[in-house]
Amino acid sequence: MRDIEIRPNGNPFGTHRVLEPKGILPQPATKVDNNMDYIYDNEILVDVETLNIDSASFTQIKQEAGGDEEKVKAKILEIVGTRGKQQNPVTGSGGMFRGRVAKIGPKLAGKIDLKVGDKIASLVSLSLTPLKIERIIGIKHGTEQVNVVAKAILFESGIYAKLPSDMPETLALAVLDVAGAPAQTAKLVRPNDTVVIIGAAGKSGVLCAYEARRRAGIAGRVIGITSSDRGMRENRINLSLSVSGSKENHDCCRVFADGSGSYDRLLGKIGLILRRMDPYDVVALECVAPQGASGLYDDLLTLTKQGFVVTNVECVHGMSWGKKELGALEKSLAAFVEYLNGEIKKGVFIVPEPFIEFFRVTASGAAINCPLYRDFELYPDGKYGFYPFCFVYYDECKEKIWTGSAKDGLYPKYLKCIPGSEECKHCISDYYTIPGLFSGSVAYTLRTNILKKAFLEIMEKSRADADFRMYVKRLAILKSRQYADYSLK
Repeated sequence: MRDIEIRPNGNPFGTHRVLEPKGILPQPATKVDNNMDYIYDNEILVDVETLNIDSASFTQIKQEAGGDEEKVKAKILEIVGTRGKQQNPVTGSGGMFRGRVAKIGPKLAGKIDLKVGDKIASLVSLSLTPLKIERIIGIKHGTEQVNVVAKAILFESGIYAKLPSDMPETLALAVLDVAGAPAQTAKLVRPNDTVVIIGAAGKSGVLCAYEARRRAGIAGRVIGITSSDRGMRENRINLSLSVSGSKENHDCCRVFADGSGSYDRLLGKIGLILRRMDPYDVVALECVAPQGASGLYDDLLTLTKQGFVVTNVECVHGMSWGKKELGALEKSLAAFVEYLNGEIKKGVFIVPEPFIEFFRVTASGAAINCPLYRDFELYPDGKYGFYPFCFVYYDECKEKIWTGSAKDGLYPKYLKCIPGSEECKHCISDYYTIPGLFSGSVAYTLRTNILKKAFLEIMEKSRADADFRMYVKRLAILKSRQYADYSLK
């Protein structure tokens, strides 16, 4: 190996390699220094042979690439080239690596149990590890393991494991990928403790459960909690997912506390949600602002192509809807209605959610107009309310609209609610008293009228057209799935 420059004063936690933003640790950093022409005096340089990409990260990349291996490789190279580390910007996760020690900084040489040439696996995440990939050799089928020619840096505080000689290295890598979790369990659990493991069915969960059982002892208790796709489907969990079809429109209305948009992070979760839940039980809620009205049609097409069966459009209040924006909204919705009619003739089932409301009124009399039944929302601070979050100036009126919290449950007033009962008579007029929602009402009324006209035309066509008749039958089934019928005495 050619001589490598040694630089002094490396920080044990690697802050000296952080480029953007300065002054933070490598993991939350958006960019780290992955120049391998030099190392700091307390770093370990490793020739990397295999990356074991975090499962969630690899799945998201694979979905984005449409399963194309070359596109997966390109995306990995793009991430590392941009960030200096393998940290998926959507999932935030990384993985680990396998390789041989190439050089040890003078401050560590002779003080650690490593020598040049040792085979090791990193036990710290790739999301904080400086990495430079020369080329990707290939991806091992059926795994998240990527064979590479690359170099990586381990910081002084980083942990690692020498690869055992009694098992294949790729198997050791898969096991060691989650070794940090049981190691942390070993630090935390004491004799006689009660330990709850959330997500106990995976590799990490099983290893943590084993270690917790060993540490807690015969008098301790280990409780495992895991999710079930079947349970979500059988218990009819219904989810309204606030998502727009484009990054521009989505991030206009849905931002984190620091002002950054949430689209990139959510995008990687959509496929997972639609796989784990029945698509009929998931609603994509498109919140359209005036400036996004012209792109609404493309947004709705994107959502349907992502796999959503049911979509809804809410027109954001508190913004100025002028004649131009209303015209764009009308044009977008008209184009979507035309597309919908064409898909019905092909036997494709796509449902604007208001159709379900219209069908209930048409088929079974007056709809139950109960906000607890229809409009229940969980706000970002953990409070409950009935107002759509983006429709109100939350900081100004939050105490007036709260109806409970995720921590404490509903306020007593709502605990015994049964839609349509005597207690409901003045609930809506008493609750919906916050002013300032009328700026979006014209747009909302336009949206409702266009969709209602389209619905009635579909109902009329179903009298003579078998394709439209089948659509209406499926709509009736969907209505019965999503809404309970109450018989009040």
